[in-house]
Amino acid sequence: PEKRNELWPKAVERIDAIFRDADDLKGEQSRLRQSVLGSVYATAYGLNGIKLADWP
Repeated sequence: PEKRNELWPKAVERIDAIFRDADDLKGEQSRLRQSVLGSVYATAYGLNGIKLADWP
């Protein structure tokens, strides 16, 4: 929770980048619709069973 304020600007920046590069992402709709926790990265880092107890 104490790092939430640090993560927020980074998340907004990443989302803005996705919209800025929307034309480059054509054809990737199915990949973008999948759950983040089901991604290769989440599986590799063991994040697929994460539960956040103190999240608003």
